[in-house]
Amino acid sequence: MSHPYYPFVSALIGFCVGLLIYIYHFQLPLFSKSQIVLCLVIALFVAILVDIFLTKITCPIYHSISQWKQVVILIATILASIVLSLTFVYAVPHIYPLYPEHTLTVNLNMEDLPADSDGLYFSHLQLAYRDVSFNELVISGDHEVNEDSIYFPPAQAAGFSWRGITGEEAVIFFQSTSEPHSVEITWDGHSQQVDLGSNADVSEFDQEFSVLPYEHRIVNLAAFPIIFLTIFILSTGIFSRHPYAYILLLVWLFVFVVFWPGIIGDVSILAVDELQQGHPTDWHPIVFTLLVAFCINNLSSASSVLIIQITGLALLVGNAFSFLNSKGVSNKVLIPLTCIFALLPTNFMSIITLTNDIPYSIVLMGLTYLAFRIVLSQGKWMESKFNLLLLTTAASLAILFRYNGIPAVGFFFLCLFIIYPRLWRKSLLSLSLVIAIWLFISGPFSSLLNVTHDSQGHLDNILLHHISAHVVNGTPMTDDESAYLDTLLPLEEWKYSCCSNTAMWANDDFDRDEFHANSTLNRQLEISLFQRNPGLEISHMLCASDIVWNVSGGCAIKHPFVEEIKGKYYWTRSYIPQYLEDSFLPGLIDPISAWLISLDENAFTSALLWHPAWYLYLGILCTVIFSRRIKSWRGVLLLAPSLGQSLFLLLFNRVQNFRYQYCIVLVGFLLLAIAFYKPKIEGE
Repeated sequence: MSHPYYPFVSALIGFCVGLLIYIYHFQLPLFSKSQIVLCLVIALFVAILVDIFLTKITCPIYHSISQWKQVVILIATILASIVLSLTFVYAVPHIYPLYPEHTLTVNLNMEDLPADSDGLYFSHLQLAYRDVSFNELVISGDHEVNEDSIYFPPAQAAGFSWRGITGEEAVIFFQSTSEPHSVEITWDGHSQQVDLGSNADVSEFDQEFSVLPYEHRIVNLAAFPIIFLTIFILSTGIFSRHPYAYILLLVWLFVFVVFWPGIIGDVSILAVDELQQGHPTDWHPIVFTLLVAFCINNLSSASSVLIIQITGLALLVGNAFSFLNSKGVSNKVLIPLTCIFALLPTNFMSIITLTNDIPYSIVLMGLTYLAFRIVLSQGKWMESKFNLLLLTTAASLAILFRYNGIPAVGFFFLCLFIIYPRLWRKSLLSLSLVIAIWLFISGPFSSLLNVTHDSQGHLDNILLHHISAHVVNGTPMTDDESAYLDTLLPLEEWKYSCCSNTAMWANDDFDRDEFHANSTLNRQLEISLFQRNPGLEISHMLCASDIVWNVSGGCAIKHPFVEEIKGKYYWTRSYIPQYLEDSFLPGLIDPISAWLISLDENAFTSALLWHPAWYLYLGILCTVIFSRRIKSWRGVLLLAPSLGQSLFLLLFNRVQNFRYQYCIVLVGFLLLAIAFYKPKIEGE
């Protein structure tokens, strides 16, 4: 179904998106051909996508519903667009390409200066958006260009001029003179005499220019069609037969603009800085660092990663629930589940958090969904080359986004070999490809990027937690072992908490470099201590893995949260100016933040939301129900990815951080929906 206005609407949206990207991120340097071409390419790409989406998805849905629903959608879209356009609060940058040019002339008045005097030093001309290069100046008289100034000898007629776009302000800097000396500065024919004599090292002279009065209007006019179309697409989708992804996008994008720019932190940004400086490390998986770097460099902000996360999870859930609906699970079940899934702080606070654990969790949920498709088809699903590629991609992304993915994916394939032995060739092919991809990324590709291999530090970090338990609890040691540990930190200063190893790892007095340099010795020492005191090891692992199995109390679990300090709410966890709190809807910050804090302060709701063990047990229960309904023990394959993840943390966890087990939450919800699946009985 196609209409003449589709291309017009698509072109308009593409133009508006390209214009806003240019205004906010690519207008400098001014009139850069490459930047303009890039924005035109983005505009064309967006226009094509919008046209396809309107033609193939949104408009067919819109025209298939009743007329009164169409009217409701239009009225709701218009009202919501107007309200959001009026209430959105966002900074509007100066649109410098539209600013007029100004002419500067500087007469240095040096004719009367004695020949043996010091002369004058011009430092630089600073515009509102950049510094002017010395090469852009038209200079008269004898002069000497230095790295940071231009020197004009005395006793001559000298000066310089410049013409260009200044923006709203321009500042001229001279090195101050010991004696009074006036120079003539002329902007657009208006002259003034200024004195360079000053006790300060530098004399600066500021000139302000009028600001364009219609900058806000341009941005608002460009933003309105985008807001309108976004709301129209989402509201239309909600009336479709499969509204799941639309509901999730509507809620999560709304939360995102309220808590803009998201929970960013500094760790991922610092990893990108290391990459750009040419000495990245694999402490955090390099694939995720590359994704963040791409978004910062090409999509202007790390917040773009969060949009990818939101869209990816919404589409995955939408696809899974649509498939379940096609297999007989009623919308009376799936739509309420979708709404709960969308509105849970567990999800909407995690999905706006920048960390490799979130895409890893989404991929592990996807792997669980693929396991469901395999079981439901009795293995026939894997006979398709495309499906096998899909399985390989999901498994590869899991191990590339997080090192925990290795045991999770490994356990999944082990179960796949056991449960479906007749598919061993397909399984082996997929596993071989996954291993090859991992070896390529961690080997030649990492070497090409000059990646320093620091991932060994994760194992050392775990070993330190175990060793500190033995030191503090008095497990007998040899003199050599005690001497080694004492060189790292005096033994009487060692500290231990089974919930976290932060007390040792964050201790500046602890010699982490020396500990890292002796990884082999650390492993041998831990094995020896384990043999001497296995009971302590077991109690330590049970406590350290509290996040895996405990549903309430126990260790405090760190999770995404909003913090109130002196009446103001903070959420970004970042000290980088670009990623400080900057809500588009600041009027909603207080009530939503107060509600989130009240949920945290209530012991029951806090445990229900932020203890992943609830969702692990829920997933196990739902898997049992599903297996009974299909009358096959092969249904346990659905648990394999999350069990592999949980078993690994059961043995090797060191910090109670919710994001480590967020994948269990996602899988738990998916398995809850799958539990409502009922195979058709012959004759029905």
